[in-house]
Amino acid sequence: MTLPIDTTIDFDSGSWTLVKAFDAGGSCTVFRAISIDGEEAAIKVHRPIRKGHKIPVRVRNEMNFSIERHPYIIAPKESTIEEFKGTRVVCLLLEFADHRELSEYITPENPTKKGLKKRLNVVKSMASAVEHLHNNDWIHGDISDRNFLLDKDKNEALLIDFESSVPISGNKEGMVWARREFLAPEVDLNGIAALSKKSDVWSLGLLLVQWLKPSIWQELKKKQGWQEIFNYRK
Repeated sequence: MTLPIDTTIDFDSGSWTLVKAFDAGGSCTVFRAISIDGEEAAIKVHRPIRKGHKIPVRVRNEMNFSIERHPYIIAPKESTIEEFKGTRVVCLLLEFADHRELSEYITPENPTKKGLKKRLNVVKSMASAVEHLHNNDWIHGDISDRNFLLDKDKNEALLIDFESSVPISGNKEGMVWARREFLAPEVDLNGIAALSKKSDVWSLGLLLVQWLKPSIWQELKKKQGWQEIFNYRK
């Protein structure tokens, strides 16, 4: 269940009307929205929360996430809570980007020399986004091919989804929701308390293997757990 099309949502900066759902997952739906002035935005609508239930940690993480604007990061601008059929619905206002997940552009075959050059440009944008995050004292916590959008025209990737993001020096609560194949060993062993810049870099490194050398990634996927992958990479 989610908010219906044509619902108007009031943020501090203005009102936006949901016009089309363009992405849906288990915990949320992302809508294209239009303001009264005809401006375009994306609104991430989380699953309704029943009365008496707390806002889930993952949702609170995104509501609390705030960072200086960066060209390769699509972060929530504002959040609000809507009342809907006796439930509370957390809504996040985002920049609209009509791009698909990086995962949809990864092929089993290694890229050609020309394709590799384009992919290396994408890598620069991914690294820049993660560096900006770390320089502003945030850990993403779930670096993967599903949390970057690919701008094919510019050969740039945009970092999204901050449900697992935690401050570097702040409290870390909840559990780790990152995809296991990208999970750093220390996080796998010790949980969310082990999230750090290094664990983000580990995940980014595996993503670069997947993106730049799919044939090696296919071999890594056959391994049984991070220890075997680690030994293989050594």
